[in-house]
Amino acid sequence: MAELDVKTGDEIRVIISTTTPYSGTIGLENLSTGQNYSLSVKSPTNAEFRLKGKSAEWVVESFRTEEGQEPLVDFGTVVFSNCSAETRDEILGLGTVSKRDIVVDGVAVTNTAVLSKHEVEVRRLGGALE
Repeated sequence: MAELDVKTGDEIRVIISTTTPYSGTIGLENLSTGQNYSLSVKSPTNAEFRLKGKSAEWVVESFRTEEGQEPLVDFGTVVFSNCSAETRDEILGLGTVSKRDIVVDGVAVTNTAVLSKHEVEVRRLGGALE
């Protein structure tokens, strides 16, 4: 994957689109610097992996390396604005959003709040970093 330089305070646009039932494009743009990155993705061509276009997800999580699980970085507060999903017929907001916070050993380490029809805030709380 090519690099996309991002610094604290940068505004990032993400556009994810399906081009066929089994392929799509992910586009990232750093609006603060003008830098762009695009990636075409494909899934196996069977019904189990068909892109149905019925939901969209944004996942914040730590990742696993050969050495084990990496700690979840303390990212402070991030606001996702202008969130929408479009079909040929309509533009959908966050009206039916299902949110999940990260809980480690019974302690919430994130708090997600829907601020409006098109804006979500994710806050990193104290608690376990791993």
